[in-house]
Amino acid sequence: MKLRNLFPFAAIIGMFILGQATAWADTLQNQYFWNDGESYAAFTMGTGTTTLLMTNGSAITGDVAIGNSNSVVSFDNSVNTINGNLYYYPGTTFYGAPVYTGSSNFVAHHAIQGNPTTLDTQRNQLISASGALGALPNAINYASPDTGGGRTLVYKPGNLNLNMSGQSITITGTANTQSVLNLNSFTLANSTLTLSGNANTKFVFNISAQGASPSGSFRLSNSQVLLSGGLTEDNVVFNIEGLPASPDTYNMQASILHGSVLAPSRTFVMNSIIVGGNPVGSTVDGVVAASGIVLQNSTIVQTPSSQ
Repeated sequence: MKLRNLFPFAAIIGMFILGQATAWADTLQNQYFWNDGESYAAFTMGTGTTTLLMTNGSAITGDVAIGNSNSVVSFDNSVNTINGNLYYYPGTTFYGAPVYTGSSNFVAHHAIQGNPTTLDTQRNQLISASGALGALPNAINYASPDTGGGRTLVYKPGNLNLNMSGQSITITGTANTQSVLNLNSFTLANSTLTLSGNANTKFVFNISAQGASPSGSFRLSNSQVLLSGGLTEDNVVFNIEGLPASPDTYNMQASILHGSVLAPSRTFVMNSIIVGGNPVGSTVDGVVAASGIVLQNSTIVQTPSSQ
């Protein structure tokens, strides 16, 4: 996050953040999400509703921003943790509180009223980023993978539902290129999708409603999106545009996703399920920026490559 806009000791913290600038100067996040020195694990953009809900021992590692007015932030009575600062828009209503862990520059993490002008600028930048990513033309710079049973993922521009059930697929991106997949839906059930590439390979998944259900759906159930070959989370973006044809009751359920999620018009819901009597939650290893964020026994972890 751009701390220098909010705090007098920003220059000191900035030394730690800006020291990583060279490593991610050309990443998708730096191109579209953030200006230099900005970094959040979670950013909410909605207003007048519960924009952040954490229950059943959920956790966020990294800074959090409540980026719009009249927001409501709620925590249940379980131990929900934020290892970072929570910057909230003036007038935000809180119900309950998380446990803040860790510190920055020897100052314990805590909730801080943010600068509304800065938060407005950052929110609008994320909304613009979604539009810019969504306008990218299809770019197929990857090998068409075998989906099992002799079937391959045949790309049909503007009419592709990437739906997997009980499958394991690897999409290998060409080194130093950007692939853009404009999709109608993205749903994984009991499946693993591995994205492979080098440190300069980029993947953009644009998911938007273009017809009847499941058009516009983004759902992972007991599934994983993994990275290999040096591909990093800050070079993988799932841009979820508009609203689905039918509301998704969840977006992730007992699943793991490596990459960033951008959903300015949707509440992104991460749920758990009971397996062997124990709850199994979901994890995003990257960044989530959405109208609202709901975590149930789930976590958002901002990796070093995403900071």
